Amino acid sequence: MAELFDARRVSPERALILLQNRLFRDAVRGKTLFELLGELIAFVESEFPRVRASILFVDEEGRRLVPGLSPRLSEGYVSALCALGIGPSSASCGSAVFIGDLVIVADTATDPLWANVSYVAAKEGVAACSSFPFRNSEGAVIGTLALHADHRCQPSVDDISMLDQLAALTGLLVVHDRKMQQTKFTGQEINNAFYGAATGIAISDLNGRFVQVNRAYCDMLGYTEQELLSLDYMAVTYVEDRHKTDDEIQLLLRGLKRNTIVDKRYAHKDGRIIWARVSVSVQHDAHGRPTGLIGIAEDFTEIKLAQAQREEAEKSMLNFLANLPGMVYRCRNDDHWTMLYVSQSVQSLTGYDADDLLLNRRLSYAQVIHPDDIAHVGSRIDEAVRLNGSFHVNYRIRRADGQIAWVWEQGRVVLDDTGEVAFLEGYITDITARKVAEAALADSQRQAEALLNAVAEGINGVDQYGNIVYVNKAALQAFGYTEPEMLGKNSHVLVHHHRKDAQPYPFTNCPVYKTLQDGKVRRVSDEVFFRKDGSSFPVEYMVSPVFTESDEIHGAVVSFNDISERLALEEQLRRAQRLDSLGQLTGGVAHDFNNLLTVIMGNAELLESHLSVQDPMKKVAGMVVNAAQRGAELTRALLAFSRKQPLKPSVVSVNDLLEKNRSFIKSAVGEHITLTIIENPDLWSANIDAHQLENALLNLAINARDAMRAGGQLTFHTSNVHFATEQAQQRHMAAGDYVAVSVTDTGSGIEPAILDRVFEPFFTTKDQGKGTGLGLAMVYGFVRQSGGHTEIETEPGRGTTIRLYLPAVKSAVSLPEASVQPRVKGGAECILLVEDDPLVRLYAVTLLSGLGYDVTEYANGAEALAAVAAGKTFDLLFTDMVMPGDINGKQLADQVRAICPTAKVLFTSGYSENHLMDGEQLAQGIQLLTKPYRKDELAAKIREILDQ
Repeated sequence: MAELFDARRVSPERALILLQNRLFRDAVRGKTLFELLGELIAFVESEFPRVRASILFVDEEGRRLVPGLSPRLSEGYVSALCALGIGPSSASCGSAVFIGDLVIVADTATDPLWANVSYVAAKEGVAACSSFPFRNSEGAVIGTLALHADHRCQPSVDDISMLDQLAALTGLLVVHDRKMQQTKFTGQEINNAFYGAATGIAISDLNGRFVQVNRAYCDMLGYTEQELLSLDYMAVTYVEDRHKTDDEIQLLLRGLKRNTIVDKRYAHKDGRIIWARVSVSVQHDAHGRPTGLIGIAEDFTEIKLAQAQREEAEKSMLNFLANLPGMVYRCRNDDHWTMLYVSQSVQSLTGYDADDLLLNRRLSYAQVIHPDDIAHVGSRIDEAVRLNGSFHVNYRIRRADGQIAWVWEQGRVVLDDTGEVAFLEGYITDITARKVAEAALADSQRQAEALLNAVAEGINGVDQYGNIVYVNKAALQAFGYTEPEMLGKNSHVLVHHHRKDAQPYPFTNCPVYKTLQDGKVRRVSDEVFFRKDGSSFPVEYMVSPVFTESDEIHGAVVSFNDISERLALEEQLRRAQRLDSLGQLTGGVAHDFNNLLTVIMGNAELLESHLSVQDPMKKVAGMVVNAAQRGAELTRALLAFSRKQPLKPSVVSVNDLLEKNRSFIKSAVGEHITLTIIENPDLWSANIDAHQLENALLNLAINARDAMRAGGQLTFHTSNVHFATEQAQQRHMAAGDYVAVSVTDTGSGIEPAILDRVFEPFFTTKDQGKGTGLGLAMVYGFVRQSGGHTEIETEPGRGTTIRLYLPAVKSAVSLPEASVQPRVKGGAECILLVEDDPLVRLYAVTLLSGLGYDVTEYANGAEALAAVAAGKTFDLLFTDMVMPGDINGKQLADQVRAICPTAKVLFTSGYSENHLMDGEQLAQGIQLLTKPYRKDELAAKIREILDQ
């Protein structure tokens, strides 16, 4: 935009020629020397801003300076310069005359030439002075043309050349005036001046025929002198200007005008149009009668053409500006940003007309800017002024209709010749729509980022080279990096450099790289990513390509899940399923084994009771009973692991139970081990089978003892724990409150390779004969059957902690009562015995008959049900649970009660059947006698039920 506003003028050379022509013309017209010199000084001061010009003359004796013309300098200042005289230290003017050459002083305050009058210069405001001498025709210096500047400066080489010519022109004017005053012009001198003038001059008779023309006039029109003398001025005048020219001449000839100046077009010999400014006056004889016309023509064709081109360019520029979507401006750098120029687009931008803003006629542009943004705009402009550069800034304006609009302004600082800010200029356009779109985009991006940060999946985007360009919060948390640490880094190098077997991962084999090459979606589930700390974690991830509008691959999005927890849960599930399978197996074995033990132990007990003390076989029978009892204990452990044992839960204080068993536990672990029990005084109660819990804690203590053969520390610690849904699901248990019992030893710990098997039945690390491998299996099964959970933490060489989580209740505590051995008592009631195993059935019939009962036996449920249906009466149904055929013990009981609602039922089984269970415990009202049972146990249970 600089060219649009830059001031335009003709070149210095052309301006000097025009000045010379004008002064010559005015001299011919009879203007005085001081009028001519005044024009020359005005020209100098217009060409050189911040300068005042002076012309001083040398007196006739050549000894001193006398004032000439200095219209803008004070008389005292000029007198002081003249008083210095002519000499080597007489400021600029006296020194220039003395040496006969120009003198340039850039700083009058410090230059020695001005030492005597520096205070005068300071008072006048003159900081620099350049003086150019002018001469007469003999070459003698007759005066000086001087420039007095108000700032420290010196003229350039081009300036010096121009000022030398101006000084020479000044000398010519002075010499001409003096000669005119002395009337010493000769005819030859006048002729030489006429023909040598740089301006075209023509003399014609009253009819317009040329009688004399100079060389410049001939050159201007392209004719020779002889050719023009054969023509009149109308012949060389452009056709369309002849009428105007004739009118002006007639006014002169009638004496209505002394002279006239007219801009007209000439017809050049080659057909071109020549524009000239012609000054015409009438010549008179000695009697005052008109004898002819004299015309002085200044060719300004180039100026006219340039003006036409400029006008056309300005017209085009104005049209261009009028069609711009924004406003072009020029303004002052003041508090109001006073507008000196605004394009017509200001109306569409602000709602105000250009006249409203120009020179603050109605309001200033500062009043258009939103008040909250003025300081911001000002700071950007101040910065541009300080750096002498350009600026651009976004801000809001208040339109004439009150609406707020966003604009973008780009401007620059324009300096004057002194380096001060002249004005600001630039361009302002409406960006409201863009701002609204940017705000919508930013809002959309924030929403998208919020959504991406809300998902549990880690997400990172890469460019076509695999460098990370986006990463969401979940990914940052997974990798342990900050966002700046990841952005711009290569994804493969940062988090995907090795395989899960610790082997280097070539970039070319990476699924992300392959997707960037072929644009295919890939899903991967058997690799690892790496964290900032160097650790790895298993992942499953998907790589999706990102395409440009031209379907070129622009990058990819990697979405991943850390599957560490899932793999751990899957491993827990596999372990639980394996233990459940083992439980099913051991439960079945225990069931069949219990049938055998029932017969062995019962008959051995009968045999022992019928033998005398002296009989050697009595001792043998006792050994058989003891062996069967140990077998029963083994099956109970198996049933505990398989969660098939019958439980009798009650509200138990675990703290009290530990205190009750402290001495027993201490004696079990030995004096070489320190026992500590840390009790939570606010511990909740547990809903648990107290007897089974005592056995479990004793088992854990014995295991800890065996791991600390050289002694150590055994600690029992109780606490309250609440598991939320997610925590409980991870442990395959119900959410809620639990009593935690931690058993910690400082023993040898457990190797990781066998940790998964420690709860399996018959698995032991003890020496042969030192353990059955059922202790931890029993604990595991008992706690799971009770609705709790078991966890183990261990470190080889440092010890082990086994933590039991038991269902908590907040009601009164009940401790198990001491068992009282019942007195064996029989009866005469009728009992229906249903047992598929003939040996067990025979043993039961023998026992019951021996107790006096009337026993009717059946081998399966169908036979028994048929007898009841046929009217068979009885007092008690004693039935096995597992039998061949379509009817098991529970189904038989239900159908019998459908016939006889008051029928009493006693079930027997080698383990707790699901049909009899409510969750992991016996259903309400169910009476169960577990195999193997002894005579006293059977008699007591039968009597208990019959007596209810």
